[in-house]
Amino acid sequence: MKRIQIKKEDLNVKKMFQKLKYYLKERKERREKRLERRRNSAFAKKMVPVYLWMNRFSLPLQFLWACMINLIIEAISRHSIVPAWEY
Repeated sequence: MKRIQIKKEDLNVKKMFQKLKYYLKERKERREKRLERRRNSAFAKKMVPVYLWMNRFSLPLQFLWACMINLIIEAISRHSIVPAWEY
């Protein structure tokens, strides 16, 4: 069975936090670069009108979808659409 050997430099907390800080900074920079590439891509520019449409009509469409789902559930539970519609 191997023994775990801990070196003295592994116990240096200050260096450990510096490495962690550097790693997190690099990670954040990589993420920002990725997001910037996505925002400036041809697909994102093509989708701008679709997103505007979706933002404008999302609430009414969600309301209609909820009403349709409720009607379907009631129709299944009452075994007919007419009593479900009357409900």
